[in-house]
Amino acid sequence: AAAAVMTGAAGSTAPTQAQLEALGITGITTGNLATVLAAIAATDDNGTGVDTLAELQAVVTAAAAAAAALDTIKAAAEANTATSGNLAASVFTAAGVTGVDSTNLAAIQSALDSAAVNGAAADTKPEVQAIVDAYNAIKANADGTANNNATNPTQAQYAAIGVTGVNSAEKESLLGDVIDAKPFSAVDSVPEVQALADAAAAVMTGATGGTAPTQSQLEALGITGVTPANLAAVQAAIAANGSGAAGVDTLSELQTVVTNAAAAAALTAIKDAAQANNASDANVAASVFATAGVTGVDSNNIAAIQSALNSGAVNGAAADTKPEVQAIVDAYNAIKANADNATATNPTDAQYAAIGVTGVDSAVKTSLLGDVIDGKAFADVDTVPEVQALANAASAVMTGAAGGTAPTQAQLEAL
Repeated sequence: AAAAVMTGAAGSTAPTQAQLEALGITGITTGNLATVLAAIAATDDNGTGVDTLAELQAVVTAAAAAAAALDTIKAAAEANTATSGNLAASVFTAAGVTGVDSTNLAAIQSALDSAAVNGAAADTKPEVQAIVDAYNAIKANADGTANNNATNPTQAQYAAIGVTGVNSAEKESLLGDVIDAKPFSAVDSVPEVQALADAAAAVMTGATGGTAPTQSQLEALGITGVTPANLAAVQAAIAANGSGAAGVDTLSELQTVVTNAAAAAALTAIKDAAQANNASDANVAASVFATAGVTGVDSNNIAAIQSALNSGAVNGAAADTKPEVQAIVDAYNAIKANADNATATNPTDAQYAAIGVTGVDSAVKTSLLGDVIDGKAFADVDTVPEVQALANAASAVMTGAAGGTAPTQAQLEAL
């Protein structure tokens, strides 16, 4: 029996359970015998690690404890009771598995409780170690700072913790980017990671002509700028990105596609409102202009901008590009600045025309109207009809000065 121990330590024929027990070794069962023999074989080949009874018993005791711990882990995975049973970090340590502590124990328990990780997937030390290493790769990636971790978890690592459906390089890439931007608390359970994996898969399906991702899925991935109003446009843009799944397999690529689609949809909303003369907070709130990439619109001037879009001279064709809409906004802001600030430069005839005011077609009219607006509060000129009335009065003065029809008393008083 002693010779068999030495032979086993050298990696050859191992001792039997009966031989070990004959030597006085305790704690061996048919269930842990293979682990015990592997532990003996892992000692020095020259036998110095098991050449005393105490050394041999220590090796067997540790191996038996590891086997028992591994059985506990396997049973928890099979019954999905790792969390409810509070499978301790010390059990993993006893099984010889490293990398489990208080910061990731709940996540590892969640992996063992996932449907895809059963007892057969967690009944050897290498399998359990792979589960732990996989979740630790996710933990390392999930530091809350986007695009600062060069190594994303692999498809195999997601599968190891029980996440399904991460079966392509594109899904792996997008999901890794998404997790990289999350804190670990947002991905420390398999259901959380699975939801993100499903969302990433939906993006890829949508990009290849299948069912598109929902607004909630895009937002879960960290994508901004999606609204119920532009969702269809966003989904269409994902489908038509030109490169299929490869065109949206990073978070930055996907955000760019969404941002551009949302901007186009916002511009369409502005154009449609101008064409229908129905601009209001219901269809073109200040946020719509921001999404379209147009600056300078806020709660102080949104009603004025909407009034410009509703003017007869500003139709859809006059507000169907970002530069056109920006010019309308800039023009009304020039009028606002003039009305609020006595030292501001007078608006130009082109700016009056941009907001839909007609008839300001000479330097003298521009000069007089600018002086008039300069003396007004913005509340007096925050609609196109108000500005148009003043423009008409200024024109009447010029007509009268040229010997034509004179301005009325009301027009002069309005000025």
